[in-house]
Amino acid sequence: MGDTGLVLYTGLANQAPYSISKAALNMVVAKYAAEYKAEGFVFLAISPGLVDTSTKAREYSISAS
Repeated sequence: MGDTGLVLYTGLANQAPYSISKAALNMVVAKYAAEYKAEGFVFLAISPGLVDTSTKAREYSISAS
């Protein structure tokens, strides 16, 4: 939910605090990656996408077409 493309595509307007914190975390990873690149450090943020938690996954499912 920190992916702007996903939010705009699906129209997900809820959970703003969670989405904002995810976007901030992505920026932190990018900043540290840029700062320590010359020293050979690699920073990685992995986003698995929507995960079926059996509570909301069906509601937000996206078809691959």
